Amino acid sequence: MTRTRKTLLSAGAASVALVVLLGVLLMRPTARADRMCRDAGFGRLPDSARDLRFERRNAPFKMQHRYLRFQVTAEEAVSFFERSGIDPNEEPASMQLIRFGVKSPAWMQWGDPVNGRVYLVHKSNSDVWLAIDDDSHTIYMALHEWRANWMSRFLERCGFF
Repeated sequence: MTRTRKTLLSAGAASVALVVLLGVLLMRPTARADRMCRDAGFGRLPDSARDLRFERRNAPFKMQHRYLRFQVTAEEAVSFFERSGIDPNEEPASMQLIRFGVKSPAWMQWGDPVNGRVYLVHKSNSDVWLAIDDDSHTIYMALHEWRANWMSRFLERCGFF
């Protein structure tokens, strides 16, 4: 093998390894959940988050539905609510009255004896449903995006919006 061919082969192998490593790091459930919290405008995923469930539904260029459920400590639940930017004077709906629909994952459903509240947050290109169970400190989030954030930024840079 010539020296150029060896160099190209080494560079190609290193590139493939780097892409695989980045894919593994970016596709971890905690990384995906953290990105969803940032996209919703709620900052980072709390450090004490446990029992994490994440699911994305729909094709890449259609309306995206992302679902997230996790449990936190009581202090982190209060901190997460404060970071969410929801007006504390806004009257929430009861978790007993509003539930996620049949298209959402089964783990996004909760039982009847529940003490919690549900908020709807409108963003420029998405709606976020945030449900907080006050007894178990479980947080449910559903993010429905009309256009992905990366696509919105691209269209803004091109001058369309």
